[in-house]
Amino acid sequence: MIPDSDQLTARQYWGKRMAEEELLREEKFPFVIVQTAIAQNIVKKHLGLNEITKILDAGAGTGRYSLPLAREGYPVTHLDISEEMIKIARKSAEKDNIRNIDFVEGTVADLSRFQDRDFGMTLSFDAPVSYSYPNHHKAIKELCRVTKNLLLLMLSNRNGLVPFMIDHELSEGYLPTKIDDSLETFYAARSLIKNGVEIWPKNIQAFLDKEGKSIPFDYAFRVDEITNLVTREGFEILEMGGPCALARNIQPENLAKITKDRHLFDQFIDLSMDFDFDRHNIGLGAVNLLVVAKRKKP
Repeated sequence: MIPDSDQLTARQYWGKRMAEEELLREEKFPFVIVQTAIAQNIVKKHLGLNEITKILDAGAGTGRYSLPLAREGYPVTHLDISEEMIKIARKSAEKDNIRNIDFVEGTVADLSRFQDRDFGMTLSFDAPVSYSYPNHHKAIKELCRVTKNLLLLMLSNRNGLVPFMIDHELSEGYLPTKIDDSLETFYAARSLIKNGVEIWPKNIQAFLDKEGKSIPFDYAFRVDEITNLVTREGFEILEMGGPCALARNIQPENLAKITKDRHLFDQFIDLSMDFDFDRHNIGLGAVNLLVVAKRKKP
């Protein structure tokens, strides 16, 4: 049975501590630097191919994508569930004198304040749709509804998360776990494959709750699942890839060298754009899916 996500609300989790952590993600994780660069390249590419006058960044956090777009002159609506993250983004906008950005507190699963096809381009990056579980399918429908032309999504990838979760279980010493008088290993990984979310045994969940390590459920999509959902809403897939599929197969110390050298980094991003968006490599270590879809003409 999939547990109720109300055990820990997203608003509670994405509070002040996580807002401050968000500002340090790129310093702590070279993967984030690579993923951000890939996502920005994809956005730039499709902005160049289409006339876009109004952008929604849904689940925009502290403004990793919304602020650069607004700085370039695009009218941007920055929507996030976290008041704390919006405060940080607003302060950054004020500091840089960015005026063509509106800040809205809300969830990606409820965009009722916006009209149908209100935005030429809609972004939802770094998996806010996945964290809207159990309303993740509703979130997809809402994002499609408010999008006139281009929809760009970054979602948790079931294929990529399974090996990541196995590493996590082993490093945390969470297994083996006694269940029904038998020892079952890789419990959360099996749950991901079956349910799309990592459901822990009661004893481990109790430990996580006690230690303050519980996080909101993060639904991991299958490739065919997100393809069907988006197509059903009148969109066609233009591109799909696993950002950081290449990066996650590079030794961490070498990836750190790459991110600190501008020439190496630019060359590596070029390689990643080819490697990560090869359909055969989508599940190769990439914990996220990046989907670019366009509304079909009537």
